[in-house]
Amino acid sequence: MKNLINSLLILVCAAFIGACSNNSNSRSTDGESVTAAAPTDSERALAPDSAALVASRIPAKKGMPQVLEFSATWCGPCQAMKPVFEEAVKKYDGKIKMQSIDVDENPALTEKYNIHSIPAFILIDAYGKVVERHEGLMQADELDSMLNSLLNR
Repeated sequence: MKNLINSLLILVCAAFIGACSNNSNSRSTDGESVTAAAPTDSERALAPDSAALVASRIPAKKGMPQVLEFSATWCGPCQAMKPVFEEAVKKYDGKIKMQSIDVDENPALTEKYNIHSIPAFILIDAYGKVVERHEGLMQADELDSMLNSLLNR
């Protein structure tokens, strides 16, 4: 029964997020129409997905480790971490699947991975097992060390 309720909650959240996102970029705060710029490749790689879509892709196929980065648009440390994470996405492209997940848009995944502080990083090995967690801001060399450790498992 709990799985059925969770599945329904994910579907409702995904539908609600989709409906809200269709109108979110059409008006500015002063009521004038605006056109959203097309996202860059790195923005597409980091764009938060609906909970159902993200959940369907976790864990990644066997053979490729992955990193889930949990953040929010209102979180200062998350925004400070964003360029560091984007650089890592480029550096480890094809070696590690890296996803950014907005905690407000994906409460089911946030709960599934027991996220209480953001930014948070969940490292998953090539077999789908969570092997490391890190919560809080970190420097580029710390993230790089963590990702190299994941590759060497």
